Amino acid sequence: MDRRRILATSLSLLSMACHSTQKKDGLLASSKDSAIGENLPSATPVDTSAAGPVAGTKIDYPSVYCLHVTALNLREDASEEIAAICRDGKPTQLFLEQRIAALNSPPGEFKIRVVSEAYDDKNDTSEFHLIWGLHVPLAPFTVKDRPIAEIVTQSVKTNIVDLKSTLIPRPDDPLDSRGLQFWSYDIEYELQVVSAPEIVVPNYRKTQYNLYQVMSGSEEMALGFEHLTEFDPEHYYIYKNLNFVINDGAGYNDGRGGTVIIGYLHTKFNNQGYAPVSIQAVKEVMQAVISNLSKGLLQ
Repeated sequence: MDRRRILATSLSLLSMACHSTQKKDGLLASSKDSAIGENLPSATPVDTSAAGPVAGTKIDYPSVYCLHVTALNLREDASEEIAAICRDGKPTQLFLEQRIAALNSPPGEFKIRVVSEAYDDKNDTSEFHLIWGLHVPLAPFTVKDRPIAEIVTQSVKTNIVDLKSTLIPRPDDPLDSRGLQFWSYDIEYELQVVSAPEIVVPNYRKTQYNLYQVMSGSEEMALGFEHLTEFDPEHYYIYKNLNFVINDGAGYNDGRGGTVIIGYLHTKFNNQGYAPVSIQAVKEVMQAVISNLSKGLLQ
């Protein structure tokens, strides 16, 4: 089976966000009714005894996905973040709602939602969970041939943000084939934010992004996971960016099924004394990165 790169995205740049109570433009919409750890919906039983799905059939991908994702051998713990999407082997209401929202949106359009947020004015820190969804009318095995990693590491420059991203392949890294690991990249981020006239706040970090096949033998489901590897410990405390990738359920391996990407970020960081500017910075970076991804997939 072709095990080339399957769809992965990176919203690594969200870590400058704070004070998302400013939502007037609708880019960041509050989602208090979809809190982490909410009650689970009843899930349709899934028969896993068969050898595999049959071409042309419709499958309950969220349920199948959640049966397998927690068994992956990840390089960094992501149990808390995965539990927001899949809990006890079943899809959470948050997962199902975001998937439906993506399917009901025009291809390539997206909306970022705030799942939870917390601010510590005394220590000048922000912590939040964000989720977003994207639907493209391309089957996962078609999407995987797009240069996804290159698309999402394009530079971003606006009035207040200047971001340079460098993608570094790790060809000598021993991948864990038993853990269904497909590939691994390092990503370096150099971000400068204009926080005030003639004041530019620099920000550097390095992450590792790993892509996993969720179910052995199936290219219809994947998990991308990015986490910090090099950073200033006084600036970053948590950074875990996950991308849950599934067939949209329209059909299996027959050219009809599309792809749904659910992105989930959990981060905690130091505002570096410029909290009022960081929310604007994250909006501009998020818009640019996801727009680049959407355009890259649909062109």
